[in-house]
Amino acid sequence: WEYYFSVNGGPGRWTSALAQAAAADALARAGQLLDDDASLYAAAQAAYRAIPEGLSRPLAGGVWVREYGFADIAILNAQLQTIVSLTRYANITDDRAARDFVSRLSTAAANLLPQFDTGCWSRYSLDGSPASLDYHTYHVDLLEKLAATSGAPVWAATGSRWRGYLEGGGCPP
Repeated sequence: WEYYFSVNGGPGRWTSALAQAAAADALARAGQLLDDDASLYAAAQAAYRAIPEGLSRPLAGGVWVREYGFADIAILNAQLQTIVSLTRYANITDDRAARDFVSRLSTAAANLLPQFDTGCWSRYSLDGSPASLDYHTYHVDLLEKLAATSGAPVWAATGSRWRGYLEGGGCPP
């Protein structure tokens, strides 16, 4: 899936790991619901394969996705949402390669998660500015989903701490 507009000074036509993961997830769920797993699972797998084949890069002992296919910016919501989406895709289709890939995505995210924590808020991107309220809330929601589905303590602990930042009003002025 391609975008046909320029963003962040990039080209007018580009792809996104986040969009590919969402497509893989949606196509797999549609195949399951419609009992049409042959054609829709094949389309889901093609959407997934674009990520390890060019929309990701090694980082922090694992792999990080490219939200913007033309840039190496480590964007937290893209990584976490891709883990959520590809976990569902892998579980529905029983794609072992995707499960392994999700494990590598999770390793990178867990290793870098402390660097996205300002001590009172989350960052949108690695070494970037604090996230907007909407993105911080999205980060918390994604961490809570990951905690519920994986049981990994890092997601639960970080999600709880970051929810506390929300409830406490964030960083002091």
